[in-house]
Amino acid sequence: FPVTILSPEFRIDVDSGDVVVVGSSKLGFALHNKRRNGEVVAPAFRKFNVESDIDISLCSTALFTLLWREISAYLCRMRIMPHKLQNLGDYLSYGWLRLDRIPAYAVPQLINCHNVTFVRGRVRRERDLGHPKVEFGIFYDLDHLKYYQMRSIDMCR
Repeated sequence: FPVTILSPEFRIDVDSGDVVVVGSSKLGFALHNKRRNGEVVAPAFRKFNVESDIDISLCSTALFTLLWREISAYLCRMRIMPHKLQNLGDYLSYGWLRLDRIPAYAVPQLINCHNVTFVRGRVRRERDLGHPKVEFGIFYDLDHLKYYQMRSIDMCR
């Protein structure tokens, strides 16, 4: 379903193989503790339930590059360098673009980033039943998603 919205919205080819359901919505349980402000709010290995997120990884070099160019151009116009965007750069080191790490004040100026949040909203509203919280992670490619997932699996050992 996200593919039918993403391809025409961004005028890029997004294959259905580029859209991967991950996390507890894929496994049926969460691998790690859920934390808020450093505090554990839910234990590891909890079952997927009505309050769980549906995490979708969009693995598209074209989409990643489109968004990263826009963010980079925006940051180059800022007076402060390096501009801190809620650890956005830390995630980029893993080939993962987390739009939730871009401050709300910046998103309206970032047309393509704003459109991804709009697409996410459509996906949240238009599904038949289930969970209100769908999250998108945008990875440079499928290999970067695999690297990240292998890291998470290794942390369970």
